[in-house]
Amino acid sequence: MRGHESLLRARLAGYRPSDVFVHVLAHEPPKRGFLDAEEAIELGGFPEIDIGPADRPELLDLRCLRGARVHVLGRNEQRVRQVARRVTHFHPAEVLASGFGDLLQWRPKA
Repeated sequence: MRGHESLLRARLAGYRPSDVFVHVLAHEPPKRGFLDAEEAIELGGFPEIDIGPADRPELLDLRCLRGARVHVLGRNEQRVRQVARRVTHFHPAEVLASGFGDLLQWRPKA
């Protein structure tokens, strides 16, 4: 998993993002220089978290997503659903999951 550390640091400094993009990847997330998920916030973009195939959804620490609208994107429907389900445990404002021909939406009960 990449991107969560810079988001956690920003959250601890008082930053509360409106949206966070979680990419469920088929390959290990590459370190992409200025395009790396850990650099997204510093470069003025939306926070981004990359989930690699070796990451187990049930063990992900996603507390940095609390209160944000979370977009979970990926082509493997089963993994996207697993990650989206895990995100709901950390009290996001909303979860939108897509990338496999469908759009799933979750909001907490009022």
